[in-house]
Amino acid sequence: MPDDYKDAMESVLLARFHFEFDSTTLTPTSQREMASFLEGEDLAGRVLIVGYTDHIGPESYNISLSQRRADAIAGQLHLAWPKARFLTEGHGIYPKLVDGTTDEARAANRRAEIFTWRQTNERLYRPRPDSTKRDAKGARSFWPDGAQGW
Repeated sequence: MPDDYKDAMESVLLARFHFEFDSTTLTPTSQREMASFLEGEDLAGRVLIVGYTDHIGPESYNISLSQRRADAIAGQLHLAWPKARFLTEGHGIYPKLVDGTTDEARAANRRAEIFTWRQTNERLYRPRPDSTKRDAKGARSFWPDGAQGW
């Protein structure tokens, strides 16, 4: 999501899920948490999923992997809530959730976070993007059929 739109929005963290190393597969604990999340939540409106990686590997690879992680979560959520509007972003290694190079720190940083967005500026307008396009940073939109933008 472009920064000028984020400035007019307030985000609320709904969930955080962790991944296996160099993978879009959730850890066993996060698989159970995802199952509970899918049963317990009722998503509607705007949802942002941001993927992250640990510090291992080149930045270009980590950006791509973090985007694939966000896309994987969005795909699962879209199946459960087809009317919600999903936007994904891959941020690579930053911001780190936990500083350090231990296995535990690296595991904590391999994550995706799910946010809802609330508009704080009534003048904000976002036209409906083509669902097959990505923005300049590579973010992909998952729009339900007939959605009219943010």
